[in-house]
Amino acid sequence: MQSISFQNKGGGKGEITIYSEIGDSFWSDSYSAKQFAEDLKKLGDVTSLDIRINSPGGSVFDGFAFYNLLKQHKAEKTVYIDGMAASIASVISMVGDKIIMAEASHMMIHDPYGGCMGTSADMRKTAELLDTLKGTIAGVYASRTGRPMDVFTEAMASETWYTAQEALNAGLCTEISKNQAVAACFDPQKFGFKNMP
Repeated sequence: MQSISFQNKGGGKGEITIYSEIGDSFWSDSYSAKQFAEDLKKLGDVTSLDIRINSPGGSVFDGFAFYNLLKQHKAEKTVYIDGMAASIASVISMVGDKIIMAEASHMMIHDPYGGCMGTSADMRKTAELLDTLKGTIAGVYASRTGRPMDVFTEAMASETWYTAQEALNAGLCTEISKNQAVAACFDPQKFGFKNMP
């Protein structure tokens, strides 16, 4: 079930809830970057934006578009990680001026992965693309935290799950809040995650 919603709360305040997979999905309804851009525009002229996340991730390219669209938005942005910000959802969360994780929430970063059919040359091109994407993702974490990229490329290679405190220590969030009620749940194992806590 799709669960990405936009709400103009009046007084210049808006809220986006991302309780879903990002982009095209084999397992549930899709929510593309094109739709995200349209809904963000319809939100109107807001000066503060709360972005609530509970997502296992999804399409890297759609996720980059979500991130860039939000990054370019003039509103002051507060990201709340209510349950899980995994994979590309963790990249989207880096857009926050403040990133607030619930006590029992988790953030996961890992190497991007994908499939390829074709010749050995096609497979080498896919591997090169994945390496490029890895550098882009690690660069987002490094830019947000001020830490070296290799800190994150190593953590990504190990598929690292951060508790809220660990994410705070790593600079991936700015504060920890009391637990929030989460209105959607996922089975992260179906996405091939290896080290889920």
